[in-house]
Amino acid sequence: MRLFKLFLLVLAAGWLGCGIEDSDRCPSGYVYESSVRLCQKAGVALQQGEACSSSDNRCGLEASYCLADPATGNGYCTKTNCGQQSQCPAGYQCCDCSAITYPVLCARDEEATGALGSLCHCAP
Repeated sequence: MRLFKLFLLVLAAGWLGCGIEDSDRCPSGYVYESSVRLCQKAGVALQQGEACSSSDNRCGLEASYCLADPATGNGYCTKTNCGQQSQCPAGYQCCDCSAITYPVLCARDEEATGALGSLCHCAP
């Protein structure tokens, strides 16, 4: 009986100590980005619309700006210096946000017509 109790104690200790490390959450070649709770390609620049965070901006050359929510730090990569609507991909609008210290950028349609659009001048 004493051996059985010891076995249960060891089993419980192992179970309680068991947790998934961030390094074990994603397949090979990916890293876990805890701020956005996603697996992202390791060492690869993020593209237009991919999730990013203000604390770890890995946006690429084409979509070089992480448009992040100031409250959460989570956002997505997007193009800057669009100048006109035709320079933004489908589903995005060119917004001049220089009045709120953001650059001129391509914002998703739902944001350009929502809160961001009320602070920036967005061209549909």
